[in-house]
Amino acid sequence: MMDKIQQTHMQRWAYVYLRQSSMGQVRHNQESTMRQYALRDRAEQMGWPQQRIRVLDRDLGISGTELTNREDFKVLVADVSMGKVGAVFSLEASRLSRSCSDWHRLVELCSFTGTLMMDEDGCYNPADFNDRLLLGIKGTISHAELHFIRARLHGGRMNKVRRGEYRLPLPVGYRYNDNAAASKDSDEAVCGRVLTLMEPAQLEIAVKALEELQRRESAIDKQWHMKVERADYEAQLAQRRYEEVDPSNRLVASTLEARWNDALGALEQAKRDYEEYRAKHALTATPQQRERVLSLAKDFPRLWKSPATTAQDRKRLLRLLVKDVTVERNRQANTAIVHVRWQGGATEDITIDMPPLLWERQRCPAHIVERIRELASTNTDRRITEILNEQGLQAPKAGRFTRASVLETRRKYGIPPPRGNDHEITTRQLSEMLGTTKEQVWSWIAKGTVAARKIGKQYWLDIHEEKRKELSSLLQSRQCQQ
Repeated sequence: MMDKIQQTHMQRWAYVYLRQSSMGQVRHNQESTMRQYALRDRAEQMGWPQQRIRVLDRDLGISGTELTNREDFKVLVADVSMGKVGAVFSLEASRLSRSCSDWHRLVELCSFTGTLMMDEDGCYNPADFNDRLLLGIKGTISHAELHFIRARLHGGRMNKVRRGEYRLPLPVGYRYNDNAAASKDSDEAVCGRVLTLMEPAQLEIAVKALEELQRRESAIDKQWHMKVERADYEAQLAQRRYEEVDPSNRLVASTLEARWNDALGALEQAKRDYEEYRAKHALTATPQQRERVLSLAKDFPRLWKSPATTAQDRKRLLRLLVKDVTVERNRQANTAIVHVRWQGGATEDITIDMPPLLWERQRCPAHIVERIRELASTNTDRRITEILNEQGLQAPKAGRFTRASVLETRRKYGIPPPRGNDHEITTRQLSEMLGTTKEQVWSWIAKGTVAARKIGKQYWLDIHEEKRKELSSLLQSRQCQQ
């Protein structure tokens, strides 16, 4: 490896490129981030001075499938093309790019400028045929990995779709109900809490709203004044230039006069635009507007529930009402405690039940398991399925119960299949016990000689010792008659 690193490489920069595909990976896969930052130490160990090692980490959290928005990758490509880079360090080929075109373009630029490429496996000189071939294979594998990942994700998504379990993220204000159907999330609880704590903060909120209007007015008015002042300055400058020119130089004088006239016209236009804006979009609150704001603050329920108030408007109202929010997660109880500080000084702790985890949502509820256990003693899986659906009970995955889901639940919770009681035996067991045929047993069942109950296709017979002796006597009498 070291024989490929020449003094000319050491005299140029060593670029350490870092990338992870999403901010979630940056937050949760910190070991990968640490390994990538450790490449800086590796470059230093190979001989690059610390002041000539540059870490490019602005692309953390950005996908490598496209060049768009990857500012550091653009910097890398530009500096490589200008011969500023001696070596490019990356954890693996996929960190640099998931696109074959971007990858091969970078490899080609490195071969032209004599730039080395480093990863955890070794050092590569793109100008060398064998190294370039290996880098091409690595880039192709990186691109193929992306295809495999997408195929697996798509396959899992389609499998959920076929089972009817796929859930899309819902817009704000909607949620999935217990039947896995999208429904509008009621905001009555939020409205109630807001109305309860509104009394001490009504006047303060109204004043803050007026202050916000005034602040916006001042900011915009300042921008317009600066625009008019700039136009006035340009007009005065054009006037001075015109007055200072030699009158005998008519060509220059006419040109400066035209510029002066244009500047005066621009000044007048800026003033007219400012006046028109003030007439149409004035933000100064009139006494009537102030009274209206105060009345709305006192009539907050009507404002909140008004059909004209959109969800975005309600969010803005809450931003005026709430000073800050702190969320504390209780993992043992699967709840979240929301600590709210309101603008009026009131505080409140709200306990919210967190959505159950995936394995909990797919687990059959305890009351349904007990119901299946109760039915399984006297009913077949098919009959249990019919009863559960008739009673409107919902399966945790598919909604309606099927024979397969009932069978899966029985096996998972150790519920035995339907069978007779301890003193009951089957027709086969009775025929073997008495040494007779099944047809004879069925004849006794049809005549009522033997008490039987049917579970599915199986008969269970109530045979005690006295009944066994009675049936044995019947068989002996029949044999004697023959």
